Amino acid sequence: MHISGATLRRRLAEENTSMRVLLRETRLSHGMILLQTTHKPIKLVARECGYKSASCFTRNFISHFGIEPSILRT
Repeated sequence: MHISGATLRRRLAEENTSMRVLLRETRLSHGMILLQTTHKPIKLVARECGYKSASCFTRNFISHFGIEPSILRT
């Protein structure tokens, strides 16, 4: 991106977001795509999205999308 860390943080703050929020949204969106387009187990999807456990992924997924990842499997 060719900007300093401080500049990036300042610009994100101007947008009322942070790297943590963007990373979480990106991981969960990637998880949604994997759940919709593959038959991979939720545990594997969680790992591929950077989560250490399926339970943590599931908790964040529900918080973000309002549904359980397992619903996309039925």
